[in-house]
Amino acid sequence: MAFEVFILGTGGMMPLPSRFLTSMLLRREGELLLFDCGEGTQISLKRLNLKWKKISALFVSHTHADHVTGIPGMLMLSSQVERSEPLYIFGPPKIKEYIEASRSILDMYINYEIVVKEIQAEGTVYQGDGFHVNAFFLRHSKPCIGYSVEEELRPGVFFPEKAEALGVPRGPLWSRLQTGESVVAPNGATVTPEQVLG
Repeated sequence: MAFEVFILGTGGMMPLPSRFLTSMLLRREGELLLFDCGEGTQISLKRLNLKWKKISALFVSHTHADHVTGIPGMLMLSSQVERSEPLYIFGPPKIKEYIEASRSILDMYINYEIVVKEIQAEGTVYQGDGFHVNAFFLRHSKPCIGYSVEEELRPGVFFPEKAEALGVPRGPLWSRLQTGESVVAPNGATVTPEQVLG
């Protein structure tokens, strides 16, 4: 399935009329992932007709203002558009403190669950449908995290004629091969998915 990437902002320090602060959105089969949320992110999303309430996770690289100042507005707007699904927020140490302080100072009404996870170790931090997001540490003046989104391998096309030629009869063994599992054919031969999928 295709990933679509929307660059919402590329500016640093100060938003400009045509260049908002750092933010990027990734869409895959209707699921939206937001990476950083600088000032102006709401405007960019509105211009692209992308819905706040569809964002399932926010990944924050670091807590410099140009990467996080759009978060309070996003959290409040999500309540106004009747969000019902939880919002997952991933980021470096202090991101939880920033979210909690913003909610407290602004006396935010939030009608959905916010799950904040401060990343302590590299590795997979989010599992989507057919993909996952990995986090890795970067060097910066503050704790900083990079993210990679990886699509999970999907089985290829199953070739029944190859399976039959290798001695695998039609039935449950075919299903197991199609889901990526090796099988032992009645003739004793081990058949791997790579031999029958293309």
